[in-house]
Amino acid sequence: MLGALAAGLAVPAFAACSADHDRARAAATPTVVGPPRPGTTIMIVRHAEKPDGATSGVDADGSSDAEGLTTRGWARAGALATLFAPLVGPVRSGLVRPTALLASDPGKDGSRRPEQTLAEVAAVLGLPVGTPARKSDHAGIAAALVAAGGAPLVAWQHQDIPGIVAALGPVTPAPPAAWPGDRFDVVWVLRAEGGGWSFGQVPQLVLAGDSPAPITGGTGGTGGTGGTGGSDD
Repeated sequence: MLGALAAGLAVPAFAACSADHDRARAAATPTVVGPPRPGTTIMIVRHAEKPDGATSGVDADGSSDAEGLTTRGWARAGALATLFAPLVGPVRSGLVRPTALLASDPGKDGSRRPEQTLAEVAAVLGLPVGTPARKSDHAGIAAALVAAGGAPLVAWQHQDIPGIVAALGPVTPAPPAAWPGDRFDVVWVLRAEGGGWSFGQVPQLVLAGDSPAPITGGTGGTGGTGGTGGSDD
């Protein structure tokens, strides 16, 4: 009888451990959104240069803004308009004229740099900059990009960009595991291909010091200037 009682008590304990294991495994597995719409091209940029201790952030009018871009960052934002929406000639090879613009939601006191980065592109294209998700909501922004279809351009914090790509589903070839803190000058491009995405990189080459090299590896940068990235964008 005691043996039966002990066995009866062991079952709930085992079930609890199993449930904890399942929850941990689910938390470690990125949420993947649905398959891409045919013809979709997603372009991802890190927001432009941020304050680094030696430089200060400003808003569009030049007033001090700790959550804003630096003057170099605003210069990049203006240059991105000519990269993605040139007034003369076609868009650079490997890129597409954006049909939607998305950035991370800053909330009440978060970084406004992603939205500021797309401000000049938005002005030229006459498109709004949507902010459908907070920076750590990888599945939320991935779902918004898939739902947008066409050619959405998104600006985001660099630490979260690999997570967004992972949430999109199968990507070939595999992208770098991390976006280096010293790179502001590259575009990640994902094109719908079958049930997944093909991955490529296009250097911006819009400001002095921009590197023609792609991002490689897991953590290191490859060239580029204009400030260093911290742990919080």
